[in-house]
Amino acid sequence: MISPKKESILNLARNPEEKIFLARCFDQVCTVKGRDLVLLTDFLDPGQVGLLKSVCRGYRGLSVLAWGGYQEAERCRALISTGDDSGQQPDFQIETLQVLPIGKEAAPGHRDYLGSLLGLGIKREVIGDIVPLEVGMAVFVSREMAAFLGQNLNRVGKYPVSVSLVAQVGLALKTRQLEKRVVTVAALRLDALISKAFNLSRSASAALIRQGKVKQNWRQQTDPATDVATGDMIACRGYGKFRLSEDAGPTKKGRLRLILEFPI
Repeated sequence: MISPKKESILNLARNPEEKIFLARCFDQVCTVKGRDLVLLTDFLDPGQVGLLKSVCRGYRGLSVLAWGGYQEAERCRALISTGDDSGQQPDFQIETLQVLPIGKEAAPGHRDYLGSLLGLGIKREVIGDIVPLEVGMAVFVSREMAAFLGQNLNRVGKYPVSVSLVAQVGLALKTRQLEKRVVTVAALRLDALISKAFNLSRSASAALIRQGKVKQNWRQQTDPATDVATGDMIACRGYGKFRLSEDAGPTKKGRLRLILEFPI
């Protein structure tokens, strides 16, 4: 029989995948509380970090720290602990690999890097962010995988690459390029923004949402009428992602003028 505490935690899930993740969170929290130790997770997306923190808030004395290797990291590892460890420098066991394509014409993209990494048979959870450098890419990985990837990652897409371990301190990450678009909508509804962002009909946008192909702030959203707020990140499987950057005020006809940001 599932305990009432675990059942209330599992009720936070919006889909079976989240239920599995929350069950794992519950087991991790019980391990930390029962043995008074520190537990380090794999890389989590921001939605998963939020769920983990929600679970931990139900237990007195638990703290959660998240870090992905640099200040603006999206995917992070989390440390769950009891007591006050403020005097200690946490070790998230993250290493940074610099991957350099060989050849003047080589220009693989983010999907090429991720595809080549997963093609080595490793799981997504051991890889953090993949961020452009002035030359090549920085790949944040769990420490236990760094040597394996350094020895086995020799191609990204069709291009040969060299891989080296670099220090995170002072790492010169390239500023992420964003494309800004101005759109107008009648209301701040999820289906309306999906429609404008990807040039789809409202009915097609609503269908994608109901099919579970849309995430709002890294969590699945299945209601087309869901409100969207400034700063929200929207991802649509098969189309891409964007952030509602700014409400630029109403048009003369009373519609809402919005600025959307798309990663390039």
